Amino acid sequence: MLIDATVFPEKIKYPNDVGLLNDMREWLNKNIKKIGNSIGKKYRTYPRKAKKEYLKFSKKKTKSKKTINKAKKKMLQYVRRNITIKDGSEIWVRSGLLAMNLKTAINKA
Repeated sequence: MLIDATVFPEKIKYPNDVGLLNDMREWLNKNIKKIGNSIGKKYRTYPRKAKKEYLKFSKKKTKSKKTINKAKKKMLQYVRRNITIKDGSEIWVRSGLLAMNLKTAINKA
């Protein structure tokens, strides 16, 4: 039991650009997977490769400006790819739902 809050152990995650981009990439991967399962389609988002790249960067003790910029660029590329996939799949879902609604409307008429 801890009584004094001045020495309370806490894992603080300091936000940096690469870390925030990685969080966004993971969130996009999760949503793309959900959308893909609802459509019945698989999308290639390279989650293992991106995670490896991020861990390789984050485990470095000293990070030069060059390595930070390289890691930022790689994470941005993964995020951009995932955003275009997510936008395209949402359009696919909307058009599919629209087509299903039109079919049911035609069948009822």
